[in-house]
Amino acid sequence: MDKVPASFRLYQLIFNFVYPHCNLNPFKSKVPREDIFERIVKMRHNDIQDKLRKIFNESESGLEFEEKANNFFRDFYCRELGYFFEWLDSQYLNDCLNQGNRVERRDERSIQTLLGTVTYKRRLYRDRRKKMHYHLDEILDFEKGKRYSPLVVKLVSQVATKATYRQTEFILAKLTPITVSATGIREMVLHVSENLKKHGEYQEYGLIENKNRIVPVLFVEGDAVAIKQQDASLRYLHRFQIHEGYQGFGKVRHCRNLKEFTDFSRDKAYQEIFSYLRTEYKLEESIVLANSDGGPGYQASIFEELCLGAKRVEFFLDKYHANRKILDNASDRELARKLIKAVINYNWDRVKAIEDTLESNLVLDEENNAVELEKLQRLKRYLKRNWKYLKPWSLRDLSMPRGGLGTVESHHRPYSYRMKKQGRSWGKKGEEAMVSIITAQQNHIYDKLQSKNWAKEIENLDKKAPATGDKYDKISVNNGTEAIKQANIPNNGPASSNLGRFKKELLGKN
Repeated sequence: MDKVPASFRLYQLIFNFVYPHCNLNPFKSKVPREDIFERIVKMRHNDIQDKLRKIFNESESGLEFEEKANNFFRDFYCRELGYFFEWLDSQYLNDCLNQGNRVERRDERSIQTLLGTVTYKRRLYRDRRKKMHYHLDEILDFEKGKRYSPLVVKLVSQVATKATYRQTEFILAKLTPITVSATGIREMVLHVSENLKKHGEYQEYGLIENKNRIVPVLFVEGDAVAIKQQDASLRYLHRFQIHEGYQGFGKVRHCRNLKEFTDFSRDKAYQEIFSYLRTEYKLEESIVLANSDGGPGYQASIFEELCLGAKRVEFFLDKYHANRKILDNASDRELARKLIKAVINYNWDRVKAIEDTLESNLVLDEENNAVELEKLQRLKRYLKRNWKYLKPWSLRDLSMPRGGLGTVESHHRPYSYRMKKQGRSWGKKGEEAMVSIITAQQNHIYDKLQSKNWAKEIENLDKKAPATGDKYDKISVNNGTEAIKQANIPNNGPASSNLGRFKKELLGKN
């Protein structure tokens, strides 16, 4: 008797799963072997069509038919996937035994997928070190003690960045067979966030290749968003972003190669973008255009340090915030509008003349206008301090087309819409988890990062690295260059403080 090919044994196994009570044996049939599998598929197809016709005849409306058909296909999917998992488990049996594992028993497990609950049995193995494990669960990335498949966790976490946990629970209940509470959704978000943090640890091994791309113009911006805490205090989310200019036509434009760096610690966000600039780009070949509101931690000196070594750094004070400053501190609305126009035209003499007019109007009744006079003095100091950063694009000898700055505010929206509306308040753990997921989505790397269990990747690297007694044996990449040692004087106060002035003197800035 001819030996039966392995592929036909697979067909027989599938046939037995699909038709467990059928007496037809495809290997004793007189039908040519190449037609057997097509016959099996056709028989299954006919059964499905018969079932759909029966459901249609029993339904009183199109809506009822659609609901019943949907339930039928969900049940079909879960049943067939369970059969496949059990078949897959049997395929790994010989490999596991050859590696010295011993089968203890077969246990049943239910896992909730996007189309329903899949129940299957898989083998429990004991390895040579007497450690118990389910090999199939490890292959499929089904974590111990978790009810939901990786795809469910990934998609639920994405929906949770656009809606509250309660709203997400409602959406899932209406559109999918997934049953999960708002608390369960929060746990999924925290779990995904932990995996994203592990990716950050994985990057510490130095496996990121230095690309040193040459880009003529880079746009760097920074700002902070205030997030309300559960104790009614405010915590600031610090954001830096970098891109290579606009692409697209008309109003449908977006930033090319946009990369965001967010953290509730400004120093951490700063260090991330600092490292990225030096691994991704060849800075000495790039002109950097920077923009911010000039607030604490986002002054011009910060961006000059950040882009140290660039071909040229041009800092722009954000126009909206400058205009807002004038309107809030000038007592006369009409003169405030004229002052804004003078700033736009970059006419310092005109600015001084309007400031003097505002001051003379207030001095006439100095007693009652003490507060307004103080606000005007603050405005005068603000404009004098930032005058060179208010210089318009057209006067800066820049050859590239205008545009690309001022987008940091619009990129606040994914964070502010989810975390600031309707009086929402956050705990430290929850807000950090939500921010990490939104940032991964904004950088278009969420799917890539969730495709791996980074804790396992770190373990694999630790096994390959020589034993040093450290938790991690960081691997360094020799790219033929040696970084210049650098240091920074932290200054959490204004640039005009004693420490700020001392820092300027050291850097040779006036």
